[in-house]
Formats: sequence, structure tokens, C-alpha cells
Amino acid sequence: RSFGHDARFLREHTDAIVLRDGNAAIAVVPEYQGRVMTATAQGDQGASSGWINYDLVKQGVLPAEQAADKLDAHMYAFGGEERFWMGPEGGQYSIFFAPGKAFEFDDWFTPDPIDNEPWEVALREENKVVFKHDFNLVNQSGTPFAVGVDRTVKLLDVEQAAGILGATIPVGIDLVAYQTVNTVRNEGDAA
Repeated sequence: RSFGHDARFLREHTDAIVLRDGNAAIAVVPEYQGRVMTATAQGDQGASSGWINYDLVKQGVLPAEQAADKLDAHMYAFGGEERFWMGPEGGQYSIFFAPGKAFEFDDWFTPDPIDNEPWEVALREENKVVFKHDFNLVNQSGTPFAVGVDRTVKLLDVEQAAGILGATIPVGIDLVAYQTVNTVRNEGDAA
């Protein structure tokens, strides 16, 4: 489908933000932890490069008491091209297993802060958006964590992309480039 189609669809069902620079564009969704859902190098009529789980996006994030009804009880697989993620996913320090749970897939769940909690838009500019989210986690060993995350999603112009790549980008090349920077802070009292 085209980027224009997907951007319209996301705006109908979410709080999607579209960043543009000429024909380059990305769709970012605060409701999905500032996830970059899709991108294009050829404007609204160009190809949409991200995978979108249309059925789940239509369904939306369910209240916690209905979470088992989501299409995959272990995580909301909304799709996208790039997202924030934390680990470890397994072992005694895992944040994907509740304290005391066995290391079996039936007990593996993506923590709500990186799965179904919306993130606050702290700053929005023409070519970037900054998200903030503070949350608490407990790992499988029972250790609590107070976490703060700042996430910047920035659409890059041709010169910025060339500088990062250390290369010259030929004139006439259709290009979409973006950068995400995630800063994780310990907001707790213990190291």
C-alpha cells in the first residue's frame, strides 16, 4: 500500500504524527511508545516500507482486564519498522517474566511500558519528535526498577544522512532516512 494510505489509516485509529522533508516522510505513533510505523522516500503515493498489523491497529489497545483478548496475549504486535525495546527477555534478570514465574513461553509477557502504554510527546518540531516515559518494572528475581526514557525520532535530510553514512548521496536518489536516540535513566534510589 502507499504511504499516504497507511498514514491516513494510522491517523484514523491512532495519534500518529507524520514528519516530512520533501518526499521523505515517516509516521510515528506516540500511543505505540513512539514507534516508527512506516516510511517513504516518494511522498504519499510512494511505497509504505513498514509492516502494519491493520486488524490489531483497528482493535486498539485494550484495557488491562481485556489484555488476554488481544491478538497475541504476549505482546501487541502492531507492526512498524523501528521501536524502543529493553531486555533481558530471558533468565533470572528478565523483565518479561514476573517474579517467580517459570521460564516457559506461557509465562513470557512484554512489559506494559514498552508494549501498550502511550508515551508523552515532550517536544514536536517540523522534523523531529521527542517522547518521554517514566515507568516501573520488576524483574523475574523480584528486583524493582524505576526507569525514565527519553526517545528522539528525527527525520534526516540528505546532507545529514550523507554525514552519518560518510558518503556522498548522488543527486536524484530517492531517500528517506531517520535516526532514533533512546536515553534510559535510572530514576530509582539504588544503583
